[in-house]
Amino acid sequence: MQESEVFFVDREILKKLHRQLLGINRQTADMTRMIEQMLAARAREGGAAAESRDPETESRIKEIVAILNNTCNTHFTAENAETAGLIRARLEEGRTVEDFKMVIGICHAAWADEPKMRIYLRPATLFGDRFESYLQTAEQRSPEDFRQLEKMMISRLQGGA
Repeated sequence: MQESEVFFVDREILKKLHRQLLGINRQTADMTRMIEQMLAARAREGGAAAESRDPETESRIKEIVAILNNTCNTHFTAENAETAGLIRARLEEGRTVEDFKMVIGICHAAWADEPKMRIYLRPATLFGDRFESYLQTAEQRSPEDFRQLEKMMISRLQGGA
């Protein structure tokens, strides 16, 4: 094989690769544009959703966060998008403020005195994917357990220890 033939083959391969790269670049640019449009649409929907949120649901979210903060001596806010989103998702599943009280109370009773577990007294843990299992645990407790738990929560809400 002569040197000029090798150059010719390499040049053809380079042209083919160049055409492929141009195609990939166009696809990447198209995908980038689509993603940007989707993100812009989501941002618009989020803004519209924020404006059209149900005042009753927003009130329940604030109540639940206040219960969590008072029971666990924390400082979470109902305005935090993640916290509000987790609570809203459970409410949309049909959960009630009482369900949240039970989960907060049972987890607080189990974890508050355990330094390694206390850090999990937060919305991401309590109101996330495991909410149902925490609720089931709470529902299996005796009425006496709940009377004691209720007294403890009332005491905390009134500023007692």
